[in-house]
Amino acid sequence: MRQIVSLCLLAPAAVMFYPGGRLVLFEPKFFKIIAAVVILSMVAYFLTGHFINVFKDSLCKSGLFGKDLNKAGEKDDKEKVPEALGVVPAIMFLLVTIIEQVISVEITNGKLVEYNAALLSICLVVLLGIIDDVINLQWRHKLIVPTIASIPLLVAYNGVTSVVVPILLRPLLGHMMNLGIFYYFYMGNIAIFCTNSINIYAGINGLEVGQSFVIGCFMLLHNIIELKRN
Repeated sequence: MRQIVSLCLLAPAAVMFYPGGRLVLFEPKFFKIIAAVVILSMVAYFLTGHFINVFKDSLCKSGLFGKDLNKAGEKDDKEKVPEALGVVPAIMFLLVTIIEQVISVEITNGKLVEYNAALLSICLVVLLGIIDDVINLQWRHKLIVPTIASIPLLVAYNGVTSVVVPILLRPLLGHMMNLGIFYYFYMGNIAIFCTNSINIYAGINGLEVGQSFVIGCFMLLHNIIELKRN
């Protein structure tokens, strides 16, 4: 079953298009890269499952555990649920992403600054997430955490600073609006909103990771459409 799930999750990685609409999968230049990415992702999937089973007992012994309040029964009788296990898939993701950067250097060479800034931001989020699990940060502190993590990405960003104006406001402001330096404040606030809109559902079984998976699928679909259109 796990093999089927992993293949289903990785299948969209092969659906990449040239602007002309041709499949990139069978292009010699990209076939080896895509194949390596798929294989690495599958290996990472199984290694993540293995190391979760390895470290979950150690985390419980260290006192990093909770009780599943959504299950029936008395709290004291419920099984311990290890916390901070997110560090395992996070480390695997970072390792695979760094390896993929080396493999696809001919594609990512022009975007190394932004690429590595994004990796640094992810590292900071992981670190701050571990701190949250250990010392249980208050919600007012969780508003600051994503801001700190987004700083490397904001510093490295060198793209457009314009946004599309909502249809109702276009008669007044036009189709596009250049925010200038305020665009960075806008991006920082987006980082705060996105992380906390996911994190606020933590503890509700399946909802946090479920909505993350749905969002990831639609982001992948959006990128495929944009690649095909442009």
